[in-house]
Formats: sequence, C-alpha cells, structure tokens
Amino acid sequence: MHSNKIIHRDLKPENVLIGADGRIKLTDFGLSLENFDTHEEEKKEETEIKKKGKKIIGTPDYTAPEIIKGEAHSYEVDFFSLGVIMYECFTGVPPFNDESRELVH
Repeated sequence: MHSNKIIHRDLKPENVLIGADGRIKLTDFGLSLENFDTHEEEKKEETEIKKKGKKIIGTPDYTAPEIIKGEAHSYEVDFFSLGVIMYECFTGVPPFNDESRELVH
C-alpha cells in the first residue's frame, strides 16, 4: 500500500479482514490519501486544517497523535495504528483505555 503511495489513515480492527485464502485484506479506504507526495500533501493538509479548524480523521482510539493534533503527517500514521491494533490483539484491551473517557483523550 505505501509503496503505491497510499496512506490508509483509518486502520482499525473492523477494517482488517482475513480472506478465505488466509491473507489479510484492508477495507474502507474512504479516508485514505492516494498518490501521496509527502511535502506537497502535508502542505495541502495543513492548509485544509487551518481553514476548517481541527478535524480528527479516523477512529480516535487508533489514530496517530499527529492527526489528532492536526499536524502534518505521512505514512507513519498507519504504523502507529497497526501498533495499537497489535497491542490490543496481544493484551485484549486497547492501550489507551480508562473507565473515564476524559482521562483517555
């Protein structure tokens, strides 16, 4: 995906499926960026955020801090989401989990 210049930006367990052949398949590319040129897209994204105010892209529990803060971001945001998914698979709970929602975010 990244070698084809695509950033998913909404990786979460619901968007990761296992096909009949046992291969992992990603779904829901609605928030993805295609043909991503790091410098050009970061500038465009920052401009959009400034115009519209902060906008969280994706599911907050799996979203990288750069996106939540409204900062420029690149392919690394998908690796952050993947790490959160792996943590949840290994432990059974999300890494940023608390009984009070205010303490989580």
